Amino acid sequence: MIRLVLPLTCAALPLCAAISHAHHSPAAFDMSRRIVVDGTVARLEWKNPHSYLVLETTGEDGRPQLREVELAGIATVQTTGLQREHLAPGTHVVVTGSPHRRDPAGKMIGSSVTLDDGSVYAMNPGAAAEVTLEPAQSLAGLWAPRSSDFIRLATTVPTWPLTAAARAAQADPRAVARATASCEWSGGPTYMVLQVLRAIEIGEREVTITIDSLGVRQVRTVHLNEARHPDDVEPSLLGYSLGHWEGDALVIDTRGFAPDPAGIGFGVPSGAGKRMVERLALAADRRHIEYSFTLEDPEYLAEPVSFSSVWEHRPELSISSEAEPCDPEIAARFLEDLSVSR
Repeated sequence: MIRLVLPLTCAALPLCAAISHAHHSPAAFDMSRRIVVDGTVARLEWKNPHSYLVLETTGEDGRPQLREVELAGIATVQTTGLQREHLAPGTHVVVTGSPHRRDPAGKMIGSSVTLDDGSVYAMNPGAAAEVTLEPAQSLAGLWAPRSSDFIRLATTVPTWPLTAAARAAQADPRAVARATASCEWSGGPTYMVLQVLRAIEIGEREVTITIDSLGVRQVRTVHLNEARHPDDVEPSLLGYSLGHWEGDALVIDTRGFAPDPAGIGFGVPSGAGKRMVERLALAADRRHIEYSFTLEDPEYLAEPVSFSSVWEHRPELSISSEAEPCDPEIAARFLEDLSVSR
């Protein structure tokens, strides 16, 4: 049961930019400025991979005006406790965020929304719901990573030993924007830490991990009891995963990735040599999964890197992409703001 939502402000510009860059370019917004808009909801597009809110508010000249607010998609905001009914037309809200560079009076990206009862909800990654977590019987079930870990990944990736090719790719954010402005999603590791729901099912021959990847329902199949990766595997964004049990912990070795311009994340591509080894273990309290990965990619990483995060047991949620799949027009809308040709 969700009791309270704790806001987390983006105090530093690089942090805000990095977080936003996980699923779109923030270049259209002035992330160095924070504005507060008081208004009434006129229209809501409750969508994946982004949602849009139109507020009736008052301009600096005292006249009524409409302002569009971009927020994360259903897959992300549901983990913070924000629900569609909180933003129903006619609802009074106060939105904090950053203005659009070319249309600061008409558009903004939201960071949090405050309701009349005092509740505060995150509108993009950066806050977490305070939830009463129920214990799980095993790794099987519904889980969502903590938002704080995703923020930490956003700030950690730039410190990794990136190659010259990776640095060059980071210098061209529009190329990454083109790559992610669709309803196709990248192969990780970002999506394994992204603040969205995932469902784990355990069988005798395989484990499946279904990820609510901002409206794209990704299903990873982890093949158990196979001694080695096939020689003729067809490269894909998700790669080919082998798994084995170390006690109650699941260890996954994934190879066979297809090159991906957004494959490592935060502006860093991935190459055909990418390999990811992951470990999932149920924590002692049985309410969390301790997740970690080690990543190799000779083309874009000068040496292997590792990262760990915590997933929370969230059986009260559901995979949003089953009801609201990724909308291609919504996915590409920010490219119009950037004037990037598709």
